[in-house]
Amino acid sequence: RYEPGRQATVSLHLRPKQNTLSSAWINRCTLKTKYSLDGAATHEVTWHLENHGLDRFPISLPEGVYPVQIIIDGESTAMPPIDNATRQHLIPLPEPRRNPVIALTVTTVAPKSAGFLKQRWSAPLITTSLPVLSRNWHVTLPPGIQRVDIEATTGTRSQNWYEIWYEIWRTRLWGSLSSPSMAENLEFESPWSETEPLFVSVYSPSLVHIWGIALAIAISIGAAFLF
Repeated sequence: RYEPGRQATVSLHLRPKQNTLSSAWINRCTLKTKYSLDGAATHEVTWHLENHGLDRFPISLPEGVYPVQIIIDGESTAMPPIDNATRQHLIPLPEPRRNPVIALTVTTVAPKSAGFLKQRWSAPLITTSLPVLSRNWHVTLPPGIQRVDIEATTGTRSQNWYEIWYEIWRTRLWGSLSSPSMAENLEFESPWSETEPLFVSVYSPSLVHIWGIALAIAISIGAAFLF
């Protein structure tokens, strides 16, 4: 209702940036890692993008990671250089696709130092600044290599050889003297986060088998001298 002489005040406020909806996000991110016997690996990261206006896809690569190829919806494209402002690789996206699939393949070299009984192999954290709804890590180990019990791989302190031996023995259901099976635990999956390192602890069942026999012989000889 119009009322002469009455004054009104109108104020505008910008919505905080963190409360605005993103123009794009990742519905699913899958990292597939395939290791070789020395710990070198090929990693393929696949992002299933939900796009509502984004023209470039941002990714960050850690040091020591070497891009091999990048494919968008089955078409190969060149890897752009690092953007000086964002320090990210900004990959041009085709228009007007709402759900493009971006696949990046990279390689990593073998670790500089390797344990004798147990080795720790890692995977790079290839990240994006876009929201990610789901992440999954699929690992393929080479024949002759098995994963140490995941409960035994937690913790960051260094371990003595006998602690490592016990972990590996516990992983093997029938102990270190049983014949090694080369077809077990070659593949596994697990969720992952951008804030936690990706690694897997592995060992060679054949080597453990040989060590188990040698240890049993040594114990038998020691017992013979004692009794």
